[in-house]
Amino acid sequence: MVDRNVAFTEVRASRGKIVRAEPVAALYDRAAAGYSPDRVDALVWAFSELLVEPMPGEGLFEFYRQYGEAAAQRSKPQPAQTVPQPSSVEWSEAQKKKC
Repeated sequence: MVDRNVAFTEVRASRGKIVRAEPVAALYDRAAAGYSPDRVDALVWAFSELLVEPMPGEGLFEFYRQYGEAAAQRSKPQPAQTVPQPSSVEWSEAQKKKC
């Protein structure tokens, strides 16, 4: 099955696996997951994309983070706006400011 909503980036190696793995090696203990050169290489590509190389605009993760923050702001109650009554001192001052 293919889910067209899943982000996918096809990559081609221009360097050896060991050279690509150097920046990521400190982040992962391959012995804990069982050693497989292909599995470790796939992990290196993923970690490099997510942690080592900056993601332009942070993609979908940044979108949802900003969306969540905006939703949290919308759900906060806003302070009531007072409307000055005509002929009151506040109303007169507001009319002076408009001119």
